[in-house]
Amino acid sequence: MKIKSLERRKPKPPKYLPVATSYPNPQTKLFLLLLMLGYSQSEAYRIAINPNIKANSASVSACNLLKDPNTQRIAKSLVEAYINGEWLINTNILRDDVIEI
Repeated sequence: MKIKSLERRKPKPPKYLPVATSYPNPQTKLFLLLLMLGYSQSEAYRIAINPNIKANSASVSACNLLKDPNTQRIAKSLVEAYINGEWLINTNILRDDVIEI
């Protein structure tokens, strides 16, 4: 893993992370982010890719998707960005007028 120095870290949202050869597929990126949040492979696949698939099939499809080299490049990029502290968290979604914070 490449770890950047503190001076070279430039926080940005995950959707703008550079990925080796192509722009990441939004569904694949959502799938990987859900996995990083702790969802199982089957749940993440059903949420991000195909909600109508059976659980057993979703598990197999998720496993196959994780074997894809492009998916692994996206995952590596996301993990490196996390390690390097390059992610910004959007706290603007919290609204004082809706709930007490």
